[in-house]
Amino acid sequence: MRMLCISFAWLFIIILIWALFYFLSIEKTIDFFDDELKKIYSSAINENYNEAQINVNKIQEQWKKTEKLWIYFVHQGEVDDISSSILKIDVYIKTENKSMILSEIEELKKLFRMVKGNESLSFENLF
Repeated sequence: MRMLCISFAWLFIIILIWALFYFLSIEKTIDFFDDELKKIYSSAINENYNEAQINVNKIQEQWKKTEKLWIYFVHQGEVDDISSSILKIDVYIKTENKSMILSEIEELKKLFRMVKGNESLSFENLF
C-alpha cells in the first residue's frame, strides 16, 4: 500500500511539473510568437519590409532562448521545423518575397499550434 501511495505521489508531481512548464513556458512563449507573427504579416501586406525585419529579429532572438529549453521537452522534429521556418521567413523578408512570407508565416503558426496541442495538459497526453 505504501508503494502505491508513493507511486501516485510521483505521478502527481510529474503532472504538476508538466502543467507548470506548459502554462509558464509554452503558452506564454507561443503567445509572444503569435503576436510578432501578426505584426510581420501586417508589415508584409503593407510591403513595409524594414518593420518586418525588425520583428523577425525579435523572433530570432527569443527563439534562440526558447529553443534551448524546448529541446528537452518538445519533439526534436518540431523544434527543427520551427527553426527552419523562422530562417525562411528571414530570407523571404530580405528578398521582399511577399507571397512566400505570408505562406511561411501561416506554416509557422501551424507548427506552434501543433506544439501547443501536443504539450497541452489533456487526458490523451497523460495516458
